[in-house]
Amino acid sequence: MKHSGAPNTLGRLMMDATLGIQNYYTARAFSFSLALAALLNSLLMWNRMANKILPITNSVAFAAAVFSLGLFIHFVLRDLDDCGLQIFLLFFLTSASYAISSGRSILSGFWLGVAATYKVTPLLFLPFLMWKRQWQPALWMIFFIIALNLTPAVFIGWEKTVSFNLNWLKRTKLDLTVQDPSHPTSFEVPRHQNQSLPFSIARYLQTYPPGHSLYIDHPLFLQFGNLKTATANYVVKSILLVFSGILAWRFRHPWKNESKRDNFLSEWATVMLLCALLSPLNWIYHYVLALPALFLTLRAHLSAHFIPRWHSIILGIIGFKVLLLHRFFLGHDLSIIMLSYKFDAFAMLLLMMLVLTISTEKSF
Repeated sequence: MKHSGAPNTLGRLMMDATLGIQNYYTARAFSFSLALAALLNSLLMWNRMANKILPITNSVAFAAAVFSLGLFIHFVLRDLDDCGLQIFLLFFLTSASYAISSGRSILSGFWLGVAATYKVTPLLFLPFLMWKRQWQPALWMIFFIIALNLTPAVFIGWEKTVSFNLNWLKRTKLDLTVQDPSHPTSFEVPRHQNQSLPFSIARYLQTYPPGHSLYIDHPLFLQFGNLKTATANYVVKSILLVFSGILAWRFRHPWKNESKRDNFLSEWATVMLLCALLSPLNWIYHYVLALPALFLTLRAHLSAHFIPRWHSIILGIIGFKVLLLHRFFLGHDLSIIMLSYKFDAFAMLLLMMLVLTISTEKSF
C-alpha cells in the first residue's frame, strides 16, 4: 500500500475504500444522499439537546434551522459538491455530543474515535474532555482511535498496518516542526483560500515578496507586518497560547455542576468550530462545522424576549461577510484578495464569541 501525500490516517483510508469499491457515480449519489440525511439528523439532534435546556416550539426551531442553512448556504453547497465530507464530520461530532448528553460514554467515545480517525483535528476533544473531568468518554475515545487504525490489519496484514501508522506519525511530526507560519504543512503550497487561524494571524505579521505563492500583484492587496520567519512563528504561537488560556478559563466549570449545565452545548459547538479553525488546511466549506454554533445562536435569539444590540450587530457583520463577500458577487480575482485578508476566519471567531455568551445572558 502506498502512503498518501495528505495526512490521512489508515482508518480514514479504510473508510474511503468502502466507497472506492463502488461505481463512481453510484458512490457519489450514495455519498450525496447520505450527507443530506446526516445534515438533517445533525440539526435535529442539536435541537433535541437544546430543548432539554430551553424548550421552544417546532416553528421557532425550524426557522432557526432554515436561517442557519441560509446564512451558510455557500459553505453547505460547496461541501455537497465534495459529497459532504465535512458534513459527515459534523454528524460524527454531533452524534458524540448527543451520546454524552444522554450519559452514554462508550457510544460518545466511539463517535469521537471515528471523527478523530476521519480527520485529525477532532483530537482537540481529548484534552477538552479531560479538562471537563469526563474521563470515561476520553478513555473510550483513545480506545476506538487505536482500534479503528489497527482494524485494517485484517485486510493488509499486521506489518503493513504498523508500518503505515508509524509513517503517518512521522509525517505528522514533520508537519508540526514547520517553523514558517505561512507554510502550515510540509506537503502543500500555501494558498490564500486557506482560512486556518494560525495561517490567518501570520498574514498580518509577514510580508510576501513578488514571486511568493502568497503575493498578489494588485493595488488592493495590502501587506502589514514584516517580521522575520522565526519571530512571526513565535508571535503566532504566543497568540494561540493566550487564546487557549482564555478558552480554558471559560471552560473551567465541570458539566456535573448543575448551575453550569447550559454551558455544555455552547462549549461543544465551540470545540467543533475549533476543529476547523485550527486545522493546518482549512478551506471555507470546512466551516460547515460552525453550523451548530450558528444554530444555537439563532435559536436563542428567535426565542428570546431581549436580544443585546451588540449581538445583532455582530450577526449582521457575519451575515454580510458570508453571504456577500465571496466569488459569486466579487468574481475570481477580487474573491482571492478578499480571502487573503482572512475575514472568514475572523467572522468565525465572532460567531464563537456569540455562542459562548448566550448562556451568560440567559437566552439558553
